[in-house]
Amino acid sequence: MFDDEKYMWRCIQLAENGRQNARPNPMVGAVIVSKGNSLPLQGEDGGGLILGEGYHVRCGEGHAEVNAFASVRPEDEPLLKDATIYVSLEPCAHYGKTPPCCDLIIRKGVRRVVVGCVDPFAEVQGRGIQKIREAGIDVTVGGCAQRKMPSLWDASPMSVNIRSSLFVRGAERIRSGLC
Repeated sequence: MFDDEKYMWRCIQLAENGRQNARPNPMVGAVIVSKGNSLPLQGEDGGGLILGEGYHVRCGEGHAEVNAFASVRPEDEPLLKDATIYVSLEPCAHYGKTPPCCDLIIRKGVRRVVVGCVDPFAEVQGRGIQKIREAGIDVTVGGCAQRKMPSLWDASPMSVNIRSSLFVRGAERIRSGLC
């Protein structure tokens, strides 16, 4: 669990980079970590190797997951089968200006997904998590991103109030076992 929280905090750090241009979408960060490699993450804990990182840079462009996978070096692609992707917000499950991120995650073949929060957006609300689980990938939901997530949405007072209430409903769904 320590690693999960550490990498989720890194997702949040990355998400903050989208503060200026992600609106009206939420700021989201993603980190892809391989545990199937003997090369440790820099630091004393000997954690995994970070294969890729990304964040949602601009509304209408690639989401955090897309950018994280795009940053993986070609020689590291084989490590994805043993990797975990950490995402501060549930991967989208619908076609908007971009295709569903959950489909990309499934195609890339990671073994595990750690999601900070269920996406309260009506087009998602647990559908991304469900689709990834149905593909046989282990999904863990929750963690430190839940405490930080409301501030990663658009900062207008009305938007924060509406989205915060949606966030709480999403958290209630997690606690009740719906996702």
